Amino acid sequence: MTAVAPAPTRASGTDDPEEQRKALATGAGWLTLSTIVVGGLNYAYSLALTHLLPADKYAQFAAAQALLLTAGTVASASIPWVLAQQLAKHPDRAAKAALTRMAMLGNCIQGVVAAAVILGVSRSFADPQTAFTLGICVFLIFASSTTPGWLQGRQRFLALAAIKVTEVVVKCAVGIVLALGTRTAAAPLGAFGAGAAIVFVLGLYWFRHQLFGPITFGMVRSLWRDAVGVASVQGLVSALASLDVVLVAVLPLASSAAASYQASMIIARVPLFIGSAVAMVALPMIARATRGQSAQQYRDAVRLYAVVAVPFAVMLATTPKDLVYLVFPKEFGDITAILPWTAASGLMIGAVELITTFYQGRSEYRPSLVCQTLAAAVSVAAILAGFHLDGIVGLSIGAFAGIAVAVVILLGDSARRARHRT
Repeated sequence: MTAVAPAPTRASGTDDPEEQRKALATGAGWLTLSTIVVGGLNYAYSLALTHLLPADKYAQFAAAQALLLTAGTVASASIPWVLAQQLAKHPDRAAKAALTRMAMLGNCIQGVVAAAVILGVSRSFADPQTAFTLGICVFLIFASSTTPGWLQGRQRFLALAAIKVTEVVVKCAVGIVLALGTRTAAAPLGAFGAGAAIVFVLGLYWFRHQLFGPITFGMVRSLWRDAVGVASVQGLVSALASLDVVLVAVLPLASSAAASYQASMIIARVPLFIGSAVAMVALPMIARATRGQSAQQYRDAVRLYAVVAVPFAVMLATTPKDLVYLVFPKEFGDITAILPWTAASGLMIGAVELITTFYQGRSEYRPSLVCQTLAAAVSVAAILAGFHLDGIVGLSIGAFAGIAVAVVILLGDSARRARHRT
């Protein structure tokens, strides 16, 4: 186990700008690779279950899986990020230990509440066994989220990438074995709990010496204030990323046009995952930076994202039509006209994810929320205007224009704040 989570390298803790750039690139590379592997395994797992479960059981599983994914998003978007931020800010070992204990306690409390809510919701579509299994899994997902936050704050990005892959490998292996043996919806759902349990146990081993001790009221108040701030910022990022998808679903569009847009988003959102990987590495670096270092680290993170994501977006936007129709059915006739714009939108959404990390790292939540709210209003207006002018193609252009304005607003404000800190 100790080989999986090595101590932070000297590069991750040094003040040398070149070493920090290398650490940023290396950490983001591992996390991007793990995201690709996890995505492929999850797709294969869902596909395998369509063959292993009866249709009615698979429908139960799919509905319950959506709830688990929502729970996982909520669990990872608040306390773990705050823990990473605070661990990077506090050099004192006693403070780090207290923060870890507090995060574990907070995640467990959240897990109990979320499990009760999900248990009540799931009883409307699932049998009691499946609903109970779902509740247990939700609790484990929340409790285990302390581990990635701790690793992120300690800048152990190789270990963080490794546990992400390990969790999904365990889930897939256990789920397929149980589905073969029982053919019930509860079996593959229980596998989510098995994967989360592995992460939870590894975390308990890694920070076993920090589990017991005092917790101060001031630290509790600070953690929860930051947790609310981070969750609010992350929630608005998710809202900005899904505005176009939601509006496509509710506007009076032909089914083929809506399907073309949704299909293009499958690959156009790849830059968002790249932005998330860079953001996870950049957050603790920005949080621990001195006033003079934060602007440089912010520029390095944006530059790294641009170097990786811009070529992908350009390649996607210029893909020949014949190649597009090798991947997607020709019934998605609008996809070749939409793809250049959704590729550009995906690039901008990844940038929003990364830029908001600057605010989170510096605990400047209110200005980020103001900028994001303004950007969301502009995005909605641009999408609706585009739809009325030119249908699905106009909508895709409007979505790009709206999210590009969001990037300009956030980038301008964050750059101004970064300059004032130098």
